[in-house]
Amino acid sequence: MDCGIRAVDQVNYAKKRHIDFIICDHHTPGENIPNAIAILNPKQPTCFYPYKELSGCGVGFKLIQAYSLKNDIPFSNVYFTSIIRDHKGRKMSKSLGNSPDALELFDEYGVDAVRMSILMIAPQGTDILFSADRIEQGRNFMNKLWNCSRFLLMNIEDVNDIKSFKKVDKNSLEAIDCWILSKLHRTIDEVDKSLEQYKLNEAIKTILDRIKKTIPNKIAGFIGDLVDLETMYIFKQFFNKSLNSKNLEFRNKKIYLNPFERINYLFNSTINGIEESDLILLIGTDPRHEATILNARIRKAYIKNKLKIYSIGNPGELTYPYEIIGDNTEIIKNIFEESHELSEKIKKSKKPLIIIGESALSTDAGEYIFETIKSFLMENEKINEEWNSFNILNQKASSVGAIDLGLYKVNEKDNHEIFNKLNNNEFEIVYLLGADELVFNKKEEFIIYQGTHGDKGASIADVILPGAAYTEKNGYYVNLEGRIQKAFKASYPPGESKEDWKIIKDLSHLLGKSLDIKNNIDRIILMGGAAMTLGNITPSAEFNIYVDAEAADIVYQSQIPMLMSGLNLTRQVLAKQEHIDEIRAINNPTTSVVADLLTFYLATSTRHSHDGAAMHDPCAVAAIIDPTLIEFEPMHVAVETAGTHTYGMTVCDDRPGSVKSKEANVEVAVKIDSDRFFKLLIDTLRMY
Repeated sequence: MDCGIRAVDQVNYAKKRHIDFIICDHHTPGENIPNAIAILNPKQPTCFYPYKELSGCGVGFKLIQAYSLKNDIPFSNVYFTSIIRDHKGRKMSKSLGNSPDALELFDEYGVDAVRMSILMIAPQGTDILFSADRIEQGRNFMNKLWNCSRFLLMNIEDVNDIKSFKKVDKNSLEAIDCWILSKLHRTIDEVDKSLEQYKLNEAIKTILDRIKKTIPNKIAGFIGDLVDLETMYIFKQFFNKSLNSKNLEFRNKKIYLNPFERINYLFNSTINGIEESDLILLIGTDPRHEATILNARIRKAYIKNKLKIYSIGNPGELTYPYEIIGDNTEIIKNIFEESHELSEKIKKSKKPLIIIGESALSTDAGEYIFETIKSFLMENEKINEEWNSFNILNQKASSVGAIDLGLYKVNEKDNHEIFNKLNNNEFEIVYLLGADELVFNKKEEFIIYQGTHGDKGASIADVILPGAAYTEKNGYYVNLEGRIQKAFKASYPPGESKEDWKIIKDLSHLLGKSLDIKNNIDRIILMGGAAMTLGNITPSAEFNIYVDAEAADIVYQSQIPMLMSGLNLTRQVLAKQEHIDEIRAINNPTTSVVADLLTFYLATSTRHSHDGAAMHDPCAVAAIIDPTLIEFEPMHVAVETAGTHTYGMTVCDDRPGSVKSKEANVEVAVKIDSDRFFKLLIDTLRMY
């Protein structure tokens, strides 16, 4: 199909390997025609077909159409295969040089191995990301078939007479033999059914069919304990834009939530701040089991300061002494409406620590507890710029990030709207993203479970999508204090498992509503590349671009507004010893670290014959803080990805407008006011 009309040598070679061809093409033929069974090409001189400009696929369609008409076969089934792309998702083309040579693959792996591999990596409706190393799985499978065949041949008396193979006496079979046969027949049935229905990824198709038949407000999504920020973000985009649904929740039960101010859901005193506290009150929490590191810090604070620790509710053994002052809402009312002796102790305390657990906020009085405690602390100035006594102890790794991203269903009238609808069975589709702790009485709901644990969520699911565990992917999370933390991949996901965001992205694509993330980016300000100057990793390339030139070029061509701060700019801002001395003289913890780093960079730079340490990343930051520091010129920028000696080079077209071949896509930084830059830097460091 397409590009076969000149494949004379390839077809001859293939015929020697007992492979026959029908060529459907639309390119101009050469002097010689391939020795194929048949050639359909309207551009052959001897072809009088009137429509000469059919595409390659169009010619192929005409073949199928003719065969069906000739043999009176109706179009009962039409199956469209996916596009084969390279491992980076690019369409294969001769210009990119990313098209594999099938003959070379045949020679290295075998024809059957190539066939099997293509089938194995081709999910229905999704483009195939091809790389040569993926052929290995087909080869390995064919090796297994060969070993099975060898075993069979070894047990046949006459290999030329298959009838000589001894029939199995079913009465002589042991239990293990029966089990093997049952597995064999079950497998045969499953394979036959899948082939008959062309369902290479039945789960996805089932989901799509249900979604298309369901109105948006009848679809709800719930997020589990260990979902990373990237996945939650794309899940929200998927629900809001692809499904047009706002029914999202990260909570697994009715916990009161006030998301309209960030201090309402953070551990505001910070983990380090625990050691500064002089009084701690635990409300509905067991920190030893809910937050072990936090509990260890409380123990350390007790040993260090001998502070008094109180608890509302009985948390059990906490590894330090504490006093239980009650176990109901009434005691909270007495304390924070100032009719209890502890009220005065909190008021007189310089740095009290109030820790509210999820179990307190999950009661019917959750809203009252939250708002009453916060109001008391505000009125008594225990929430201020220097110290914030108000602390929420979230138990889930995903909680703070989910609130930051708005993954909840809350309004002023109903804090638990989505749970009320769930318990009333008002949803037709429930999508569980790693959510295993959600409890409800399922009736007619169609349950999609995407995750790893195979726990409660999987047990009620109609369809299971195998996602990668948090240990099998890189990801970002937000901790109790509201700080972003990165988790690194420890291993690769097994089998057909994928990173969660890839599954969601594929679903949106198959729904015909692809998630265009770039529309959510206002602009990109980057440190990278080099305009009209030498590189630093190669003579022509800057390091950040060089490490993944293809990816960098995709970013440059994305049409997102972009400011580029390259080596041509950063080499204009050189930190010298007098700058370091001025920074160190400020004498605060931050400036000491900065001065030490610059001292190291300066020594490294002078060894390479530079006059000072180039301020690479700070230049990109300065462009955000004060754009007037820098002069920009619009240019078309592309990244060289094919050059032997220029790979990774940022090609910046600064020619006069009359001769430029393409429109500008990047604002390239060309000049910076070095003196003003260092003044901005030093003035900023004085603030710490």
